[in-house]
Order: sequence, then C-alpha cells, then structure tokens
Amino acid sequence: MQRKIKWGILGCAGIAEKQFLPALLDVDDAELWAIGSRDRDKAQCWAAKWEAKRAYGSYEAVLEDPEVEAVYIPLPNLFHGEWTIKALRAKKHVLCEKPMAVTLSQAEQMLEVAKEEQRLFMEGFMYRFHPQIDQALAWIGEGQIGEVSLVRGSFSFVMKDRKNIRLQDVPGAGSLWDVGCYPIHFMNLVFGGPPQSVLAQGHFLDNTLVDLSMAGLLDYGSGRQGIFDCSFEQMRRSSLEIVGKTGTITIPVPWRPDRQEVSITLHRGNMCQTITFPIHNPYQLEIEHFQSCLKGETELLLPGTLGLNLIKTIRACSKSARLGCAQMLD
Repeated sequence: MQRKIKWGILGCAGIAEKQFLPALLDVDDAELWAIGSRDRDKAQCWAAKWEAKRAYGSYEAVLEDPEVEAVYIPLPNLFHGEWTIKALRAKKHVLCEKPMAVTLSQAEQMLEVAKEEQRLFMEGFMYRFHPQIDQALAWIGEGQIGEVSLVRGSFSFVMKDRKNIRLQDVPGAGSLWDVGCYPIHFMNLVFGGPPQSVLAQGHFLDNTLVDLSMAGLLDYGSGRQGIFDCSFEQMRRSSLEIVGKTGTITIPVPWRPDRQEVSITLHRGNMCQTITFPIHNPYQLEIEHFQSCLKGETELLLPGTLGLNLIKTIRACSKSARLGCAQMLD
C-alpha cells in the first residue's frame, strides 16, 4: 500500500470547500489530516464533513501538528505571503492559491524561505494541469501555428456580494488579481517571461483602487502582444486565443474546465482540427502533480519565476490603469 501524504488546510474558504477538498478525496495517496479555522466550531464541522482527523481553532495549530506534511492555503490574497512563509518555517510543503503574493518582495522571500527550509512551494494555478493546456503547448512547440505573435484572453463574472473581500479596499482585491491573472499568467508562460511594457484601463469601485473591470495590452517585444480583459461586473465569459504566423488555437473554456467535457481547436489554412477532452478535474491533477514533485518523481510545472513575473505584470497593469499611461517593467 502506498504511503499517503497528510494535508492540512488553513481556513474554511469557499474554494477549499467547493473545489480543493472534493479533489483531495479523489487522490489515492492523499489524506486530509487537519483543518484549521479561527472559528473552532466551523473547523470541527468541516472536519466531520470531510473526515479530517484533526480540527483546530487556529492556523498556527495546523502548522504545529507534526503529522501534517503539506499545507493548502486558500486564504485571501493579502495573506498568502505571510502564511506561506509561516508554513515553510514550520517545515511544511505548501500549495498556495494564486496569486502567490501581492508584492514582489514578499514573493521573493517566499521562494528564499522554501529554498532555505528545503520545502516544496507551488502556486495554485490549476488550469495549467488540464490536458487541453498541454495540447495547446504541444501544438505551439511543434510549430503547428508558427511563431506566436498574439495571445488574447478573457475572464469575467458578476460578483454581487459587495461584502466579499475581493471588493474591499485591501491589497490583492479587484478583478485583475482574481481573474485577470489567468490570461496574464498564460501569456507570460507562452512568451517565456513578462512583457516589456503594459497599457491598461480600468473601471474602479467608487474612490478605491479596487478594479471592477480592466483591459490591457501587453508588449512582449519583437511584434509579440498579449491582450486581456477581466471583470466582476460583466457576464460570465472565458476564452483564450493563440495566434501564430500560420495558424491559431482557440480554447473556449481555458480557466475553469471544472468537471466538464471541453475542446480545443487548431486552425491552419483550410484545415481545422478539434480535440475533445473527457471530464478531468484540474484540481485533482494539480494535487497529484504537487505530490509527485514532493516525492521527487517529477519537476514543477509552475516554477517560482512564473509567479514573480505575474506579480510584476499585474502591478504594472494596475499602475498603468490608475495613472492613464503605459508602464515599463523592470
């Protein structure tokens, strides 16, 4: 019988309840060991529901549990850096929801601590683990569409709950950090690094820095561009188009292909090839990949440099939208 990795969860966030925990239960060599919440009663309720061995009334208690090997952090964006560092210092491996942090200095510290403590850290962009993304990258690598010159991505939905922390005037709030990060992450992945400059426009909530919507043009140099839009006030939309010199790839459901059949299409001249994928759970695939890396069986698909480049790009887009002018990246 294979040894199971024992997981701890920090907080009772919706993403953990709806996505991560159901996926964790489907991973053969994973075990939910501990749930921590500042509301002990809620932790106990969750532990009973998800069959966790321990329920704690604090995040610290999860990190102090010697049985916990890996920690999942689904806390609000502004807490990712703080609790990732604390978990790493407690000798835990960490899978943290995207974005890994809201400042570059904090993200760099996270990676430094992971190296110091010899623990695995990965940012939780689950979309990357769906086989449709592997197929798109394979087509690109094979030269099926020629050199990529444009990537266009959208992600939006209507957020009605004005009390949600993603609409509060705190670091890491707004549609750019929450959903705009997906197309930007993919653009940086395809083009091999961050853009040279960005130009963005946004619609901000009242007199805050919280963007309800944003659109941007990213210049990667040598005629390569990325165009994104994201929103908390537009109907649910999700799309990705990759344009090359000789063809295009379209992915209608790129970011949240949760438990549904999806397809990807290659267009080249008069040729059109569509591949349909059966139901996959990208969260389950993400956990399985993380554990394979933890065991030394494979290398991280999402290295820390991707997270650093994402933060650089997002912060430049946010600044561009606030100031109304293009921003160069360092």
